[in-house]
Amino acid sequence: METQNSTTLQPNRRTGHGSAEARKASRIWVPIVALAVVVLATASALYSLSRPSIPDEIEGLIAYGDIPSEIVDGPVDYSMDPPAGGQHAAMPLECGLYFHPVENEKAVASLATGAIWVAYDPDALSESQLEDLKVFGEGNEDVLMTPYPDLPHPVVISAWGFQLYPRLADRSAHRLVHPGLQERGFSAVLGSPLPRR
Repeated sequence: METQNSTTLQPNRRTGHGSAEARKASRIWVPIVALAVVVLATASALYSLSRPSIPDEIEGLIAYGDIPSEIVDGPVDYSMDPPAGGQHAAMPLECGLYFHPVENEKAVASLATGAIWVAYDPDALSESQLEDLKVFGEGNEDVLMTPYPDLPHPVVISAWGFQLYPRLADRSAHRLVHPGLQERGFSAVLGSPLPRR
């Protein structure tokens, strides 16, 4: 007659999910992780709510609707001049003040990253207006400012899918924009950075 081993294997209670150490660790870390998730979600929601958006009723604001974004090689024939979106180069321009015209495709790539493009016709501006623009452009990290000969207006402000032909102020670039923007808490060129796409 064969004898069976009377010893049965018992799970080691010191390891695994049921151990006292695991339960103690869970009681500590689960609330910490849950609190961190709640804090991050709240911060993200508050940040997205605090970002300004373009007001619905700005006189003269042109909204182009849904413009597809596609990276292409080579030149693009844009229907807008200057373009406010569409096919673009893979590499955007670094925001800042440029003294020579830039490639539309690279400027549009900058718009695709959330930049604001202030294009100006250097021949249509007085020296003081041009200096005001330059002063404004030097201090804004989300603004791309470039000369653009033969514009339909002395200054054209573009963000992805939007354009504005602002009235020019005599003294300050901070008065460059349309009064409707300032009435709604926006300052300078289209105010703060626009919502990212």
